[in-house]
Order: sequence, then C-alpha cells, then structure tokens
Amino acid sequence: MSLWVQLFVVFATAYYFYFQSDILLQNPKAVSNKIVAPLYNQVMKDITLTEYKLNSAGQKDWTLKAKSAKNDPKDALWKIQDSEVLLFKNNQQVVKILSTTGLLNTESKNFILQDKVISETLSGYIFKSLGLTYESSNEIFFSEGDIYIEGPNRSTVLQGSSFKGNIALGQMQITGPIYCEQIIPDYDKPIIRSENASIDIEKRHVRFIGKVLITIGDMTITARQAEFKYNKEKGDIEALIIKGQVFLAQKNQSASAELLEVRIKEGVFLFQGNPRFVSGENTLVGHEILLYNKGKSVQILKGRVKTESELNIIESE
Repeated sequence: MSLWVQLFVVFATAYYFYFQSDILLQNPKAVSNKIVAPLYNQVMKDITLTEYKLNSAGQKDWTLKAKSAKNDPKDALWKIQDSEVLLFKNNQQVVKILSTTGLLNTESKNFILQDKVISETLSGYIFKSLGLTYESSNEIFFSEGDIYIEGPNRSTVLQGSSFKGNIALGQMQITGPIYCEQIIPDYDKPIIRSENASIDIEKRHVRFIGKVLITIGDMTITARQAEFKYNKEKGDIEALIIKGQVFLAQKNQSASAELLEVRIKEGVFLFQGNPRFVSGENTLVGHEILLYNKGKSVQILKGRVKTESELNIIESE
C-alpha cells in the first residue's frame, strides 16, 4: 500500500470519529437530523447517538446507546448490539427500550429491535416481546407476537397478542385476547378478560375494551369496558370502573346497571344508571344500589323495594 493511500485511510478514519463524537451528535444544529454513514464494515464501540425531530427547534426524537454498531456496505443499516433506546416527548423521556440485537436505518432513522426486547413507559408499565419496530416519521412503535406486561410494582400482569404505541397521543393499544390479573393485598384477585386494552404512556391508566369479563372470587361481571382508577397521591389502585350493560352474577343473585364502581379495598359495589338487584324472586330497584359484605347486604339509595327481600336491606332517603 502506498504512502498516499495509507495517509488517506488514516485521515478518513480520524475525520469520521471526530464528527461522530457524542458531543457533536447531541448538538441539533451540528447534525441537522442526519446520521453520517461510517466507512464500510466499520465497528464502533460504546456509542451514543441522539436524533432530533425535523423542524422542532431542538426537540429530541430518540437517543441510542449501544455497546457496538457495525454498518452494512449494501445499504444504510447499522447492526447494533446490547442497545438502549430512549424515546422522547417534549424533550422528556417517556419510553425506554432495551434489546440484545437490532438494526438502525441511517436514512429513515427507524429501528428494528430483536431478541428479548423490554420496553418501559414513564407510567411504570414494562412490555416484554421478541421484537419491536420504531417509525421515526410517525413517532409510533409496535410489536407483533405474544406480549407480556407488568404494571408498577408488579401489581398488574397483562397478556396480549400485539401492541402499538403512539408517542404524540401518549397511548399504547394492546390487541387481544387480553388476560389480566390485578394483585391486591388481602383481597380476592380480579381477573379480567377483554378483546383489547389500552395503557397510558405518561400516567397510570389502563382501559379494557370489548366483551369484558371479570371474575372476583365467586362473582362474575360482564360489560362493554372497564378501567382502573388509581390514587393520585400514592399511585395505588382505588377502584375498578365498569361501564356499559353491566351484569353481575353471584350464586342465586344478580345485579345490572350501566355503571359499576368496585371499590377494591372496601369490597363495595356501587351500581348506577338504572340499577336492578335480583335475589331469588325478589327484585330491588333504585337510583343507586350498594352491594357490600360479599353480597350479603344491600343498600338502596333513593329508591324502592319492589318485593320483600331476605337480605339485610337499608332504605336511605
């Protein structure tokens, strides 16, 4: 190899590493949303790259940290190993994604992450899947295949068949069939099944949609949708809000309404919206019906007793 060729190789390598340094990549004006392709088959170690949104005045799109990255001479793909990807909304990190292997497209700024992918939202939900794709232009990320989700403090365990997250909307849609267990100390564990579900990326909120079936102890509840209500200060679950053609069955009694609030720790069931409680041949109707003491006691709020009941009935003004 001639001296001039050797000098060219040294100069080109030094030029690339200088302009790809972490300090420069974190300056939006310096990179202008472009990732400069390295020399073919160049392997980089312990890299950090930050991409900024187009026409966003310095708004971050994502940051990539990887132990190694190697470019493919055939296209604009980098092969990345042991990576951490941070997704941003208004310059706040809202999603963190870990993966063993993956690909970064230096032209589209898209990711395809593979093999034991773990995604964690700002609201504390952890998604486990075998793959994940991020589309930079739409700010969406999605995964096909079985999904396993853990809620904050592992209090919620949820399973689905795929999910799609939208950074701008702050929502993750999970495709069913959905199976969910909610762990509540000193209380019967609610098990929820539904067609689909959604999780908020930034705040603690889960909604179940379509043919909802809930079992709590020996009770079964069907409805159109349900959602968890959390304590704003402590973050603990307070209630399960169930809506749309609600029907509860327990042994020889049942209840129906348009809205049911299950106050988890109190063991109280509040029926609203044309509520009706049936025990044997006895029917209770009222503006609101309160079921408590594991269904052995009923309180009628601003209503009437249609027939006598053998239950402990308290009529309220």
